[in-house]
Formats: sequence, C-alpha cells, structure tokens
Amino acid sequence: MNAAFAFAALIAVSPLAVAQTSPSDPLGVEPPGTPPDIVAIWEEFYNQQTMEVQVVNGICVEIPMTRRQWFALHRAR
Repeated sequence: MNAAFAFAALIAVSPLAVAQTSPSDPLGVEPPGTPPDIVAIWEEFYNQQTMEVQVVNGICVEIPMTRRQWFALHRAR
C-alpha cells in the first residue's frame, strides 16, 4: 500500500503531470521560457512530413501528415 502512495506522489510531482499542451506543442514537452533556438528546433521536428499507414479492407492506405499531426492523433490519453 505504501508503494502505491509513493508512486502516486512521484507522479504528482512529475514534470509530465504539470505539462501544458497547446496546438503548437501537442505533447507538452516544451517548458515555459524555452529559448527561441530550441523552440525552432522543435518546430522543425514537428513540421517534418511522415506517413500514417492504415489497412482498409486489406489494402494499405498511406495518409501524408506532419509529425505534429501524427503525435496529436496517437498521443496517450
């Protein structure tokens, strides 16, 4: 029982618990006050093209999207 409380306490103080998501940062990985050069690197990463591949009736369908869209679509809820 104490282990469960300790785990809950660790999660409560985790940076992930206080991360704020926004349309420009869907995963909440950029802490407030991030330097502009670091933000530019994240933006470049998020805006790279990738493919979502789905199987529909036995046929692979490729859907082009950005990494930002892919992460927003597949983020853990």
